[in-house]
Amino acid sequence: MTGPFGELPPRSGDRVVASIATALAPPLACARPPSWIRPAQAECFRRVAAAIERHRGALVAEPVGSGKTWIALAAAELLEGRAACVVPAAVRDQWLRVAAKARVQVTLTTHEQWSRAARRLGEGLVVIDESHRLRGERLRRVAHLAPQLVGRRGVLLSATPVVNRLADLIHPLLLLVRDDALAAHGIRSLATALRGGTAPPALAELIVSGSLGDLVRPRGAAMDLRSDRCMDACARRRLRQIDRLCLSPDPGVRGLLRGVLTLAAASGRDAFRAALDRYRALLQHHRDAQAAGRALTRAELRRFMTDDPDQLIMWSLFDGEGGTGDLACEDLQELDRLAARRRTEEGTTDPKVDRLRDLLQGGPPAIVFVGATATVHQLRRELRPLSRVAWCTGAEAGIGRGRLSRHRVLRWFGPNRPPDSPFAPFVLVTTDVAAEGLDLQHAGRVIHYDIPWTPARLAQREGRALRLGSVHTSVQLIRFSHPACIERRLGVHGALARKAGLPRLVGIGDGADAAWTWPRDAARCFGGVEPAAGLAVGAHGTLRILVGAELLAGPRSLARVALVLTRKGRWIDETGSLRSAMRAGVAAIPWRPSPAEALRLGRLVAAGLRPLLRHAAGMLWGLAPSGRTEGQAAKRLRRMAALAARRRESDALRTIGSGLAFLVRGHTLGEQALLAGLAELPDCAVLAALRTLPPESPVATPLVARLTGLVLFRRESRPPTTRGQKR
Repeated sequence: MTGPFGELPPRSGDRVVASIATALAPPLACARPPSWIRPAQAECFRRVAAAIERHRGALVAEPVGSGKTWIALAAAELLEGRAACVVPAAVRDQWLRVAAKARVQVTLTTHEQWSRAARRLGEGLVVIDESHRLRGERLRRVAHLAPQLVGRRGVLLSATPVVNRLADLIHPLLLLVRDDALAAHGIRSLATALRGGTAPPALAELIVSGSLGDLVRPRGAAMDLRSDRCMDACARRRLRQIDRLCLSPDPGVRGLLRGVLTLAAASGRDAFRAALDRYRALLQHHRDAQAAGRALTRAELRRFMTDDPDQLIMWSLFDGEGGTGDLACEDLQELDRLAARRRTEEGTTDPKVDRLRDLLQGGPPAIVFVGATATVHQLRRELRPLSRVAWCTGAEAGIGRGRLSRHRVLRWFGPNRPPDSPFAPFVLVTTDVAAEGLDLQHAGRVIHYDIPWTPARLAQREGRALRLGSVHTSVQLIRFSHPACIERRLGVHGALARKAGLPRLVGIGDGADAAWTWPRDAARCFGGVEPAAGLAVGAHGTLRILVGAELLAGPRSLARVALVLTRKGRWIDETGSLRSAMRAGVAAIPWRPSPAEALRLGRLVAAGLRPLLRHAAGMLWGLAPSGRTEGQAAKRLRRMAALAARRRESDALRTIGSGLAFLVRGHTLGEQALLAGLAELPDCAVLAALRTLPPESPVATPLVARLTGLVLFRRESRPPTTRGQKR
C-alpha cells in the first residue's frame, strides 16, 4: 500500500497501544549501575542518567528513605567520576560516610555556607540534597549558587519538592535545567507552565519518581492523639493570658505576635514562658528604639519568632519591609503580673508532658519532634528515666543531663548503633534539625509532639524511620492534635488537610496521580504484550484518532508524544483523554485504509504534529520558541557586532554570533543572572563573559515525525429498533 501510512502494517489494537505507550516511557540510559545499587533502584538510576545527558539536570523525587543518596552518587560516578555536593549541615557527616562506602570522591559544601556567602563548587557532577530548600529566587543561597552552576550538570534530590504549590519546582529545576528544555513537547516555558498550576506529562523527562518498583520499606501506622480535658483547660488558660495583651495597634503585627504566642502555648509550658520572655525583651527593645527616634525593623521582629520562622505562614499577615509600626509597651505591666503568677505555679506538671510520658511506657524506641527548643529542654528534664532520654537542638545535643556531640547522640538511633545496653537511650527528643536526610532506622515510633504547617515537613520527619534498612516492619506515626481552642486560632490541621494531596500530585506515596507519572504508568499498564507499530480501528464516542509519534533530528530523538483528536476537531494531550483512548484502543482490530482515506488521515495527523515540529525546530536551530523579547543585552550585542564587522574582527564576530544565538534560548537562573549583567560591562569584558557561556551547536537537520502507532475510532453503531420503540 502507498500513502502516508504505507510503512505501518495492520496490527491488533493491543499491540499498537503497547507501541504508543512504551514509546512514551521516560528514556533510560544504556548503562550498567554499580554493584552497590539495589536491583529495584536500577531503573531510577538509568532514568536519572538519561535525563542528565539530555537536559543537563534531573530531580529525583522518590520517597524518603529510598536511597536517593546512593542513586545520585552512582550517577556521579558514571557521568563525571566524582561529585560536588551541596547538602544540609545536619547530614554532612552522613554524606561523607555513604560516599566512602560507595568509593566516590566528593567535595561537600552546605546550604548554610551558601546562605552566608558565595563559595567555590568542587569538580564533578553537582548534587543538591533537600533541593526544596532552594524554592525561592530571592533566597541568598540561590543567588550565590546559581552563577556557579552555569554549564554544569547535576541532580536535585528531594522527597518533598512541592511544599505549598506546584510553582515550588521552578527555581530548583532552573538551577540546572533551561527554561525551554521541554520545547520539543510544546512547552515554551517551564516556569510559565508551572506558575499556571499545570503539570504537563513531559515533566517525566526531568522528574524521576515512582521508579523504585518493589523496593521494600517499613509501612507506617498513623494515629491521631486527641487532647484530653486537662490539656484543653491548660490551653484555654494560656489563651486567656494572651488575650490580656494588647500586642500592637497594627492588625498585621498583632496577628503575627498572637500567632507566635499561640503556637508556643500549644507546644508546652516552657515554650510559652520562653515566648512571653522574648516578647518582653522585644517590648523593651522597642521602647529603647522609640527613645532613640527609630522604628523596630522586620529583622528584629523575625528574631522574636526564633526556632523555625520559615514554617510560619503567619508572615502573610505582615507586609511591611521597613518599620513594624508601634508595639503596645503597656503590655510590660501585664507581663510582670503574668510572671508573678507563674512563680506561684512552679512545680505544677504540664498535662501534655504527662500524656507523652504515658505513651512512651514500653514499645519500640521513639523520635519525638517538637517545634521549640524550650520544649526539648523541658522534656529532657521531665521524662524518666533521664539517662535514657537523648535530645538534640540546632545548638547542642546530649543524653540526659550530659552533653555530647550530635553525631554520637544520633548514632544510637541509626544503622551503626552501638551494642545494646541497659543504659541505651530509648527516646530522642529533637527539633526539626533532625527532620531531613538522617538515617534513624532503629526508631519504631515517630511522635509529632508539635504539628508542623506542611505535609512536606510531616513526611520529612516520618522518613527518618520509614527507610531502607529499618529493623521494624511497621513504624507507628503518632500526632498530638491541637486542643480545639488552639486549632480555631491557628488552623494548622486545616492547612494540613488542604495540602494533603500535594505528595500525590508529585508522584509520591500511595495513590500518586501526578501528570508526569502518566508516561511511566502508561508503559506499565498497556505494555503487557509485544508492542508493534501499526494501524488499528476501534469504537469511541467522543474521540476520532489516537496517534503516537517520535520527533527525530537525524538519529537524535527529541521527543516522544501521544495525541488524541476529538470529535470537535481539537488535538489534545490531556492525560484523561489519552487514558480513555488507550483503553478503547486495546480492543481495536487491524485496519488497512484505502489510499484516499490514508491521505485524508495523513493531513489530519500532520496538522496535529506540526506545532510540535515547530517548537522542536526552535529548540534545535536556536529560534525563540517562547517569543521572549531580546531586551537590552541583544541590542548591546548587535551594536558590538556592527563595530566588529567594520573592524573585520572575525573572532569577535563569531563570539557575538554565538552569544546572540544563546540569548534567544531559554535559560537557567545562572544564565539569566549572567545575561542581566552584560549591560554594565565594558565591551572587552562582555566578550570574555560570552566565551564562558555553554557552547551552542545548532544542527540544521531536517526534522521528521516517525509514527509509533495510530488507532482510528468510529462511533458505535446503535442497536436496531423495533416498531413502537422510541429512537
